[in-house]
Amino acid sequence: MNSDYELLVEALPAYDVGGELGRGAWGRVFAGRHRHLDRNVAIKQLPPAFGADPTIRARFLAEARLLASLDHPHIVPIYDYVEFRGLCVLVMERLSLGTVVQRAQMNGFTQPASVAIGLATAAGLHHAHQRGVLHRDVKPQNLMFSSTSTVKVTDFGIAKVIGGANTVATRAGYVMGTPAYIAPEQAQAKQLTPATDVYAAATVVYELLSGRLPYSDEGDAVTMLYRHVHEDPEPLGAANPDVPGQLAGAVDRALVRDPRDRYASAEEFGIAIARAASSSWGPSWLDTSGITVVVARSMLAEVAGSSPAEAAPETRRKLGAITVLNRRPARRESRQPVDVALTDLVPAGELIADRARPGRRISRWQVIGAVTTVAIGALVVALVVVGRTDRPSRTAQTHTASIIFSDNFTDRNSGWGTLNSPAEVTQYTTDHHYRIDARVPEQVVYVDSEFSGGAVRPQLTDIGDASVEVGARQVSGGQGVFGLLCRGRGLGQPYYFGAAGTDGFWGLYKYTYDTQGTGDATTLNKGDIPSLATPPGATPRLDRLRLDCAGRAGATVTLRLYENGVLVGEAQDPNGLPTGRVGMLVDSESSGDLAVDFDSFTVRRLVSG
Repeated sequence: MNSDYELLVEALPAYDVGGELGRGAWGRVFAGRHRHLDRNVAIKQLPPAFGADPTIRARFLAEARLLASLDHPHIVPIYDYVEFRGLCVLVMERLSLGTVVQRAQMNGFTQPASVAIGLATAAGLHHAHQRGVLHRDVKPQNLMFSSTSTVKVTDFGIAKVIGGANTVATRAGYVMGTPAYIAPEQAQAKQLTPATDVYAAATVVYELLSGRLPYSDEGDAVTMLYRHVHEDPEPLGAANPDVPGQLAGAVDRALVRDPRDRYASAEEFGIAIARAASSSWGPSWLDTSGITVVVARSMLAEVAGSSPAEAAPETRRKLGAITVLNRRPARRESRQPVDVALTDLVPAGELIADRARPGRRISRWQVIGAVTTVAIGALVVALVVVGRTDRPSRTAQTHTASIIFSDNFTDRNSGWGTLNSPAEVTQYTTDHHYRIDARVPEQVVYVDSEFSGGAVRPQLTDIGDASVEVGARQVSGGQGVFGLLCRGRGLGQPYYFGAAGTDGFWGLYKYTYDTQGTGDATTLNKGDIPSLATPPGATPRLDRLRLDCAGRAGATVTLRLYENGVLVGEAQDPNGLPTGRVGMLVDSESSGDLAVDFDSFTVRRLVSG
């Protein structure tokens, strides 16, 4: 493992540091888990070369303090800040359901969901603006979803304090921001105001509702900036006639070039699009969106409308990189609202839905978090509702117990087999990894815990309910899948396999053999997860894969696959395999030569509970 990563691990002794989640202008982001709190986190590391610069290090510390000062349900919270031997590290909430871009690419958003995302974004921005902070780089990549489908604004890394000369875009003509979402005044390095962030947020809503940007993205960044400064955007109603007129008008107003003619605050923009949504789709629109948004009860009259208009037609568009669902989902019975006697702060979808039926009985929900104070007129407050207390779980829950085996591959005699043939290679590497290389097309290379000689470990030969975890990085250009296996009993015997695909998918499989010894994989479940893919020309990252396997032979066995601590999929096999061994596997496709380096192989017992 590289020295930067090892230094990061040393800097955070209370955390398990996993694979890389992403990277950007302010450094790399890794998955992590606080051991004692058992809390999953995201770890943001400034590149060491920049951390050595006192000026840049001071800016990073300023970002940490900035984030710590913003306490709002639609802004990602910061948990810790560490400086260690030249490293600067932020520890913050891990947002497990991806960015707006990723979810749009996979499933698209309905029109109500698109507006709900805009409403949540406006709420988070308004909170920041009230505290003198501009974001200055609002875009779909900086809007992420928590496990409760709550939208959170992230990456205030280039934010500046509002006031005086500090609000100009640059001190020397350098424009900070993303050209596709940048406001005209920001492109011209003029004075910035909250209306600058409103423009960017409106661009996001426009893109979600139409599937394209307000301006053509042809040409270079300078051409894009020129359009923002000198040309009017295409009206949203022209880009997508299915968008209700009142909503299109509200978005168009937020995109006018003169900031004085836009909404003066993010709160005003949020109210405008919410009021348009209520007028178009009825007072329950937010409840049908599937997005968690929370408003102060005092704002209810501003965002609730009257009678619903005709529903938008069901059409699906794939424009640019985003799939857009131009329809309103079928009406369904609203979820039970929160007991308003508990607090003045209520989830928007619940109370707005209840407004249409004032005589409806109120029932209690399980509330997991709230902020006790809200500025007057604030659009959104920090109450997150996760569901009814009597909701049953789908499957029996398990948790990990003590580690029964761990190997960081520094000892070449730890037991894993080594082989070098034209078809496959298995070997310990000089940088302390274990490499599996499937050199020919459609080659399965299987390595399990059936060690020999002095390396034999009886606890690894007959494992039942277990959690297996390993770091994995592709080191060749071939295509295929790689991952972890469980319930293996040797070649020619069936086993389960949890896989990550080189082109951005995951899968859970049951591998069996016929009487002739020919193997075949049965897909138990699979899906897409773009973060697994390595873009052309990019350096493959180290992902932390985990496979949980629980259940009795002949009964139902449940498999769960995790990437960097996030559950990506699960499956059940009603004809469960018996106990067996664990291991690693690489399966090449038609291109052949798929090599993967594995790191820090760990096995834990799973305990039901």
